[in-house]
Amino acid sequence: MTGPAAPPDLWVVGYVFEQVFGRAPETVQRVPATLALLDGWTVTLPWGAVAAAHRTDDGSVSLYSMNHYRMAPVSDMPEWAAEASAALAAFATPAPGTRLLLNRELPAALGLLNGDETVQATTRALNDLHGRTNPPLTPPESAGPDQRLLIIVLPPGPSGAPLPAPRRACGDHPLTGAHTFGDPLRDLALTTALEAGALGGRSIGACVVVITPVSAVPRIRAAVTARLPDPPRYLTAPL
Repeated sequence: MTGPAAPPDLWVVGYVFEQVFGRAPETVQRVPATLALLDGWTVTLPWGAVAAAHRTDDGSVSLYSMNHYRMAPVSDMPEWAAEASAALAAFATPAPGTRLLLNRELPAALGLLNGDETVQATTRALNDLHGRTNPPLTPPESAGPDQRLLIIVLPPGPSGAPLPAPRRACGDHPLTGAHTFGDPLRDLALTTALEAGALGGRSIGACVVVITPVSAVPRIRAAVTARLPDPPRYLTAPL
């Protein structure tokens, strides 16, 4: 379903596909991302990857990214198209004629999408388009109605700012804030969240992800915001 009655995330992908390729997609497939937390317990995020596709009459293959607003040259796929390229290669050699559009629903800088969801969404679109059966998606593990996934999106980390003189020299190369050991900001955010009532969590990419009782969410947000030098952003999702 890609018309106005479709869910907003699928409708937008179908609309952009039609604007880019001049016709509606024949299939739109969405796969949510997953995260391994708390001793291997895998949780499903409400965000993931969406792939839309249409067959071509001339056997050509083209790929458009909604995240990069550009078409990938099939002869020399850029890094951001690696997952889709892998799915195309695994499906058949050569890949069947396909117009393909991808949308990753979270910014790559957050580090929450590991690429598996993009490969799966692309593969499912190819399967549906070219007559192969898709296996059912694995249902998410439930943590109970009173628990939430709280994602703390931290401000940009240390950059190229020079360190104070006593810490700057490393041979002939000056050191910057990006060369300090560990990540004290993420450690501080995670420790503060646990002290404020989170049940557990880990740092992933530019984020700290914790599982928490829903009643503790306001307390954790207030504590982390007060403790960090710059306020983070928050995403909350049911489990």
